[in-house]
Amino acid sequence: MANNQDLLRSSLCASHPSISDLVTLHAFGVGANRTTCYLFSDAINRGDGIPLCDARDEKHAVQLFNNNKYMIRGAMQIERVDDVIKVIDKA
Repeated sequence: MANNQDLLRSSLCASHPSISDLVTLHAFGVGANRTTCYLFSDAINRGDGIPLCDARDEKHAVQLFNNNKYMIRGAMQIERVDDVIKVIDKA
């Protein structure tokens, strides 16, 4: 949910001007397995993303979520925690 990422970046900058230099915001989640999570939210609460992971594709995710009051808002890649740590250690 790109709006949430933008809000988080703005909050970091507003809280203290130099804090954004100390924080790296990665646009992915971390978990035990690499997968894609589809994000759903109610039509009137766009920022409250509920993830559904491991669906074959977006159409399958909508079928699994099975709630017509909610709509799909986007997708988020999930990376393995161990893989992310390896990249950070090399930096």
